[in-house]
Amino acid sequence: MVKSKYTTILLFSVWLALLTGVLYFIWTEDRQQPREGKPIAILKEAQGQVQSRLEDVVVWSDVSVHHEFFEGDRVATGRMSKAKIEFLGGRLVEIGENSQIQITAIQGESNL
Repeated sequence: MVKSKYTTILLFSVWLALLTGVLYFIWTEDRQQPREGKPIAILKEAQGQVQSRLEDVVVWSDVSVHHEFFEGDRVATGRMSKAKIEFLGGRLVEIGENSQIQITAIQGESNL
């Protein structure tokens, strides 16, 4: 009975360690990939919690001022947070608290 309990705990621990490793690999792999193309916006100001994620990635990451955004990226702000994003051509967008947007290029805009 005791041996079975320890075996179960050991197997669960091994399974949990493997799962953690796989999730960590998936989470960090997307952040290490070079981005294609040129950024279309940049984070000019950030207050509180500002996060971003790639278009096809589920995990959100904290971002800071000067972070570059590409087509399809998403930006989110938390409670009592805000962000100011400058798009190509100088257009500014301010995002209030508890908001989320998807970054999309405006046709005909010049580079930053």
